This record gives sequence, structure tokens and C-alpha cells, in this order.
Amino acid sequence: MARARTRSAPALAFNALTVEGALISPAMVARIAAHQPEGQSEGDYGILKGLTLRDEIARYFRIGEALFAALTAAENASAGPTIKFVEGLLRDVFGFTDLKRIGSRSRGDRQFAVTLEGLDGRVPIVVVPPADELDRPSDHLPTDGRRRSAASAIQDWLNADEASLWGFCCNGFRLRLVRDNASLTRPAYIEADLRAIFQEENFADFTALWLLAHASRFGRPDALPSDCALERWREAGQKEGVAARDRLRDGVEAALLSVGNGFLAHSNNGALRERLRSRELSLTDFFSQLLRLVYRLIFLFAAEDRDLLHPPGTSAAARNLYAQGYSLVSLRESAVRRAAWDRHHDRWEGLLVLRHPAPSPLVRCSANSYDWYQGRSLRPPIGRSQHEQAVGRRLGRERMRIGHADRRRFLRNFFIIGTVLCCAFRRLRLGWKQRARPAALALVGCSISTG
Repeated sequence: MARARTRSAPALAFNALTVEGALISPAMVARIAAHQPEGQSEGDYGILKGLTLRDEIARYFRIGEALFAALTAAENASAGPTIKFVEGLLRDVFGFTDLKRIGSRSRGDRQFAVTLEGLDGRVPIVVVPPADELDRPSDHLPTDGRRRSAASAIQDWLNADEASLWGFCCNGFRLRLVRDNASLTRPAYIEADLRAIFQEENFADFTALWLLAHASRFGRPDALPSDCALERWREAGQKEGVAARDRLRDGVEAALLSVGNGFLAHSNNGALRERLRSRELSLTDFFSQLLRLVYRLIFLFAAEDRDLLHPPGTSAAARNLYAQGYSLVSLRESAVRRAAWDRHHDRWEGLLVLRHPAPSPLVRCSANSYDWYQGRSLRPPIGRSQHEQAVGRRLGRERMRIGHADRRRFLRNFFIIGTVLCCAFRRLRLGWKQRARPAALALVGCSISTG
């Protein structure tokens, strides 16, 4: 059954793969699937001369299908058959030829569940049966007094063992790649839905998984744990993320020009153009409003990508309605298709709805999620209809009745996003005296002069 939390999927473009946290960026995973990084030749993956990588991946895909079919032949696979399946999958498909069954490891007075080990202990694996979710406590793992989930068990061992940096946990239906991670609040992993891959014959997703999780990607057993392709890809993805934040300032300046000119060129905005000509609305104030709008759109993009807008218990229908009719993700997808371009402003009207807690019970989002978007300082350049103003007054009164628990939940989400964007905002600060007036003049010059 597909899970609701797959926010990384649109950016990743793989239906059966999920990237959570800052393990390896979705952009880097896409590059790996396209064979773009170095170290992805046939020889790097141990493919014999005369054979091609694609043909070998296709062969391994058929082997994986047969192994998965054997696992699912039983209605409720127990721990034994699941361990046998994972052992065969990693050995016969992903190249871990030296797998050993372990059971548990000890460090001091602590006991750690480690079902299998590969590459001379370099890659630990924790396995539970399909009935156990990876993030829920399992009765099938050895314990030292408390029940652990497969995810927490592998994470605890990676954090405790200096010789292991990367590992797997699996319940037969899901294979999760994890790394040593000291954070207790933000998980980081790459997860593959094996059922979707093998039962739906999703060869593209299997190719990406195979290229990412093959035994050759974890380094030689006698090398340092950090000397492996996965670590190099992780570091390269982080550097590309820094470079992307460096380029974000240029993107914001381009967005200011595009959005500002769009407001000024709209046929219904004669009053706005007149206010600028008469100096009733100063150029600096107009520029400030545009900059605030762009910042808040960036914030909303980050919130949507991390699934922080909807409160717990939101129905799938409400989530789908928001995603298809109001989300910035749908707007972004339309923007890249030239056939979807038009001169209508219904998308802007839909965006104005996001300035309030959802005015319809069908679009259920956390009321506090929009506090950042509301405020007297933001005066939409297009203006608001009487109906929209009435809705705003009513929802403003309702917001006064929001409980403290909801506000604490929103603030927690706010700080998560703030941590992600703080570096970007630091680079986006503009010198008002030097840049505000020239930029606003450029906006007005390019649009008003054309009528």
C-alpha cells in the first residue's frame, strides 16, 4: 500500500524510491540513475568485459523478480523466509557475495540487532518480516530490555560501530539504505518499495536502486569506511546544494522582475499603474511587497516539499484537492509546460486563498501554517475582492481561537524550514538603498512604457 509521505517523489521522478532527509540529494540520485557521476563504468561495478551494464542490470532485475515471487508465494512470510530472501537479493542481485548471518552484536553492556553483515562487517543489515513496519517496534529482533524497530536498530548500530558507515534494513517489501546519523529528530534514508518495483515491473526505479546500492558502492573491506562511492556522492550532492543556494539570489532577482512585470501588465491593474505614476505607491514600497511575496513563496515551496502544511488526520481527498488545485507544486508543473501558459489570473486568486486558514473544509491545512503569509504589511498588488476581504475578516477572528498546541506544532515546523532556508536568506539580503529603487524603476520602466 502506498504511503502518504512521498514528498520527494516528484523531484526524484521515481515512483518506488523515497528520499528522506539529507542523505543523498534527490538531484544526485537522479544523476546517478543517468550515469552522470564518475565511477559508474562497467568495470567500476565489476561487470566482466564484453558485457554491458544495461544488459546485466536487466538480468539482475529478472533474478530479483524471481526471488520476490518466492517470498510472496506464502501469504504471511515469517522471519526465516524473509531473511533468506534478503540474503539472496543482496548476494545474487546487488553483489554482496560474502554475507554472514550474525543475529546480534555487543558494545559494552549494550546489545544491538544485526541480522546480516556484508563486506567483512562493513555493511550491516537488519531484517524483520513483512508484517513489521520498518519504523515500528518489532518482536523479531534481539533486545537489551526494550523493543526496537528495524530502522532504529540499524541506526543504533551504525552510530555505535566506527567500522560501519552505511547499512540496510528490510522487511521484504521495503529496502532502506541508511547512514551513520547522530540526529535523533530528523531521519535520513533512501527507501525502495520492492513490491512496486518487482510486481509492477518498474525497471527504471530498479536501475536507479541497483546503481546506488550495489556492493561496489560501499568500498573495499580493507579501506576506510568513508572511502566509498556513496560518501563521494553524498559530499558532491552537498556541494551542489551550496552552489544552488548561491544561485538562488539570481533566481530571486529574476522572479522579482517576472512577477512585478506580470502585475503591471495585467489588464485589471490600471489602478496599480496609476498609483505608481502618481507616486501614491512609492517604487520602494512596491519592490518591498514583491520581495516579501517571493520570500514567502520560497517558504511555501519548502513547506510543501516537507509535507508540513497539513495537520495530522487530514484525509487523502483534502490532500489531493490541495495538491491539484492550490499547491505551488502544481503551479510549477504547469509553468514548465508551455501549452499551459495563458493570460488568466485564476492561479493568483487561488494563491490568495493560501493567505488564510483554508476557507473550505475540503482544503484542510493547518491554520497556523499561514500565519507567516498573513499580515497587514502584505498588500497584494492586484488587490482583493469584497468577498475575499470578508473571508479574511472572518478567518482572522477564527484564528484568535487557535489552541496553543497548534501554535507549538506550527512553530516547530517553522524552525525546521527556517534551518533549511537560513543560508539561502543570508545570501538573498539586498541592500535597500542601493538596489530597491533601481530594481523598482526597472520594473516600472519595462511595463508602463508599453502601456
